[in-house]
Order: sequence, then C-alpha cells, then structure tokens
Amino acid sequence: MIKIDKQDYQNFYDIFNELHSYTFLLSALDGIVIGELYADDIDNPTFAIMLTADCYYIVGDLSNEQLGQKILKLSQSDTFNDFEGIIFANKNVSKIREIFSKHTHQFIKRNAYQLLKSEFKYTENTISSAKIVKITPDNISIFKEFKNFNAVYDDSRQYWDEYPKGSKINFCTALVKDETILSRCIINGESSSENSCELDIETFKGFRKNGYAETVCRETINEVINLGYDKLNWHCHADNIASIKTALKLGFKFDDENHLAWFRKYLDKK
Repeated sequence: MIKIDKQDYQNFYDIFNELHSYTFLLSALDGIVIGELYADDIDNPTFAIMLTADCYYIVGDLSNEQLGQKILKLSQSDTFNDFEGIIFANKNVSKIREIFSKHTHQFIKRNAYQLLKSEFKYTENTISSAKIVKITPDNISIFKEFKNFNAVYDDSRQYWDEYPKGSKINFCTALVKDETILSRCIINGESSSENSCELDIETFKGFRKNGYAETVCRETINEVINLGYDKLNWHCHADNIASIKTALKLGFKFDDENHLAWFRKYLDKK
C-alpha cells in the first residue's frame, strides 16, 4: 500500500466515482481540504482510501486477501483515529465486515440525493414569527447567548476550520425566534471539480415538524446558487424519513445508496 502525494490525487477521480456525491471527499481530492490518500498503485489503482476530518472513504476492489490484511494493519497504526466513521459502496459491505471484523459496528444504509441549479425553485420565508440570519466566523459571537448556540458553534467550526480562511462557504443559515436558534443549515462540503456543495441540516428538539428545516435549507440553497455553484448534495440514513421528505420537497432527487460503519481501533473501548 502506497501513501499518495497530493500532486497525484488527480489520478483518483475515476476510482472514487462510486462515492461521487460525497462532496467533502471530492474537496480532499481537489486539494481544498486536508486528506491523506492511500492506494495500491499511483497510476492504475484498484483500491483507495481517503482519510479526512469528516469521514474515511474506502473504494475499489477489496477482494484481495493480502490487501485486506494491509488495510487492517494500516487501521491499527497511528494513521487511523481511535474512532471514526467509514463510508463505502454497498458492494463492499461484506468485505468491510471481513477486513475489520469486530473493529466495525453499526452498519447503516445511507441515501444520496442531488439537486441541480436548473431544478431549484426559490420561495421566500413565510414563517412570520421567525427570521433567517446568516452566521459567519466574524459574527458568530453575537449569538452566544441564544439557545442552541453551542451546538451550532461546534458543528459550524468543525467545517469552517477545515476550509481556507475567508472561504465563501464559511457560513451557517439559521432560523431564529426570541433568541432561540430553531434550525440551522451548514455547508459541509465544497468541490471545485464538480462545482458542488453539500448541506448539513439540524432542527433542534422541540421545534421539529414545523417546516423549519425546509425553510432554512431553501435559503441556504438560494445563497449557494447565487455564489455560482451548479449542484447540491444531500445524505441521510435510509430510515430518516423526515430528512428524505425535506430533501424531496426542496427538489432533490434520489441518486445512490451507500453505507456507513463505525470503526473503533481498540475493542476494549466503547
């Protein structure tokens, strides 16, 4: 297994196409965010794994037993975090189970949805009792006394700290009422190679099933399109009916299925 230099990342777009809707992965290939790439070959890879601050992404043919042993060995080194999410295509579910054995648990099927710029229809916020605000690294302290601020701060900084300072996607759209953040939408991925972004949405407990997620996402999508992006991606667990309904209401269309599993390096730790 070879650690790939950034100058050779361009050789890996084809093999990572099986996870093409994961924008943070593409962002690492594009060189926007930090990622460590390992593969069996620089020019003609049959397997590759990208390690990012978001998740680890494994693609390709995992049938070679010796390769599986090398992957497991890599996972037990300092290269891997002690606990991390791993994303992979459905075709590799059994091989991931075989390679990592008890080091992986909670296998979750995930759906991918995509929305093209040409298919988006914008409507203004009609929730008169709440307002849309744009939270940025420069003004986030204004909201520190708001309810749910800590969750918004932690989630936003997780991505803002990965992207270049001053990046145009470093903002969070939030729906606010009476100094309470009801719902928020963060851009958690940007790809220059496909000119796309990915959304991360959260409506806080006590405020769900009111259409807040749809409202805050629609504002974010409109902002992203005005910034010049052509496509948006959306991922959620296959059993997250609320998220799926919101995506479809916004105009997203089903694109693909994949899997998430949780990796733990030390079996004696939960």
